[in-house]
Amino acid sequence: MQSLPRYSPHAIASLLRDGRLRTVVMAAGLMAAGARAWAAPVWIPAGILITRRAEASATLLQSGQVLLAGGTQGEVSVIANAELYNPSINAWTPTSTLLTARSDHTATLLPNGQVLVVGGLGPPSGGSYTFLASAETYNPSTGLWGAAGSLAAGRYGHTATLLTDGRVLVAGGEGLTQLSDCEIYDPTFNSWTAAASLMTARAFHTATLLADGKVLVAGGAGATALSSCELFDPAANTWSAAGSLETARAAHTATLLLNGKVLASAGTPGGTISTTSAEIYDPSTNVWSAAGSLAAPRCFPTATLMPNGGVLVTGGMYNPSDFTTMLASAELYDPLGNTWSTAGALPSATTFHAAALLQDGDVLVAGGVGLTQYLSSAELYQPAVSLDGTPSSRLVNLSFRGEVGTGADILIAGFVTSGSGSKNLLVRGAGPALTQFGVAGALANPQLTLLNSVGAQLNSDTNWGGGTSLTQAFAQVGAFPFPANSADSALLEPLGVGAYTAQLAGVDNTTGVGLIEVYDADTGTPPARLANISARGGVGTASSVLIAGFVVSGSGPDTVLLRGIGPSLAQFGVAGALPTTQLTLFDGNGNVIAGNTGWGGDPVVFAVMSEVGAFALSTTSADSALVYSLPPGNYTVQLSGVSGATGVGLIEVYEAP
Repeated sequence: MQSLPRYSPHAIASLLRDGRLRTVVMAAGLMAAGARAWAAPVWIPAGILITRRAEASATLLQSGQVLLAGGTQGEVSVIANAELYNPSINAWTPTSTLLTARSDHTATLLPNGQVLVVGGLGPPSGGSYTFLASAETYNPSTGLWGAAGSLAAGRYGHTATLLTDGRVLVAGGEGLTQLSDCEIYDPTFNSWTAAASLMTARAFHTATLLADGKVLVAGGAGATALSSCELFDPAANTWSAAGSLETARAAHTATLLLNGKVLASAGTPGGTISTTSAEIYDPSTNVWSAAGSLAAPRCFPTATLMPNGGVLVTGGMYNPSDFTTMLASAELYDPLGNTWSTAGALPSATTFHAAALLQDGDVLVAGGVGLTQYLSSAELYQPAVSLDGTPSSRLVNLSFRGEVGTGADILIAGFVTSGSGSKNLLVRGAGPALTQFGVAGALANPQLTLLNSVGAQLNSDTNWGGGTSLTQAFAQVGAFPFPANSADSALLEPLGVGAYTAQLAGVDNTTGVGLIEVYDADTGTPPARLANISARGGVGTASSVLIAGFVVSGSGPDTVLLRGIGPSLAQFGVAGALPTTQLTLFDGNGNVIAGNTGWGGDPVVFAVMSEVGAFALSTTSADSALVYSLPPGNYTVQLSGVSGATGVGLIEVYEAP
């Protein structure tokens, strides 16, 4: 085999400057359970790399392609070339070469769709390794690289974190000495400025952007593996101490769970061993707690957020200085059960490989160091899929609660049916019936109006009347009963595939809290499906936030796109739009599953928005969005303003393809 790099990792207990460690920082959330109608996940080939490489970067572009850049084939062969993986043809094609050959660099997708590559190790010079200070950006629209200034100090083993304002924080690393230096890249000016220094010099740590915009740096290597953690506040440009890890570790992964907590897993506590331990950091308590154990101890794995919220951990090695201890196995973390399970195995054991989540939910694993050579192989991890190729779950109930005003401030919900044929839908407008649930100020006399896509009225109802067909439909779909003599409204309609709007107003301009519900009243597996609901209304504080509910029914998980829109409503002439948004997803027991504040141009979310036909959002907007695969059950989405902000907001729930 070709010679392995002399600067491969050695014992962390006495970290040498040529001891290489790497970290992967991903985000994750709820793991959705599989089901009897679904086949087991599989690994399949994903073409052959043009160039064998390890310690490269893999970045999912907004186009859906993956940029694999740089890397190494040994101590005297640092790579400058780059290549693109195209999922549509399952093949690799060349793109332009980096301005500087490098490995062990960071790669960050910027909000403008370009990729920022920073630092790393360059080709040896004069018998010693070159610690790179240079940075460059890749423009997918031209396929060209451009200079992006230079750090004050060359480094590798650092982290690069995209901040909420679009700037990038580079922290710590290894150079002529271990570094506490931090710098910030501003893409607007293509320039670097100094940031406050870490409290503890460290390399091969993790850095995770928290929901409040602060950055959590955890563990890494100083003179020994570290358990200390610290928080960076971009607004104040300061570092402060955070709770310490229960287990000192380096070469681990750090994962932002969508409930705002952080998972740290695997890594090496020093010497020639790795750990199976995992732990979770809770920002609200500043404390770490146990999070189960992996089946195999490993360091240098990759960790990837799955569309179903699970965390896929692949490869790595047991002994940081022994390349015969590499692993082919993969494991999945389930945040809901706080457990780990097997996820099959790669065809070849590998470490220092690269991984990226594709827009279709598969995970691409590419290159790395194998047992006998640097690898040119690539594989796709495909999660469980329907055995017959058809969805095994569907949305069967969508609901929206909010303040019903007058004029433009009535309650408005839009919904879309997709597929073929027609669909029987039960649409309800509740007011008086909400009082049985303790809702204060319920709308006393609601009027429900159903419109088609061009705004023509299809039907309208006040005082549903207690009819037999409606009563039976309530029971069939599991809707809570209306008193027979109540002033609540309901319609049972056969509707063709298309877009519809339900409006809820008060008779004689009365106002109050109202609820719009849309139920799938078909039985079996009809060809037409509920695919989208959107609801617009005033977003207040406390109990006056905007609330939408939906139900997933079937035998397996269903993937949904959830959006909380505020600032982007201004382009449609909506006055008083919510300036900042906080989107929170709850399960049927009221537990927080996920949250998002500012979607940040996430490529997977971007792709799903395009697929479902949702109107575009600026990558720097303060609107919120999540893509999630959920097991059958009841869910609630709440839209509120950050720091008590109020205004007009829009919640959207889409069934993803």
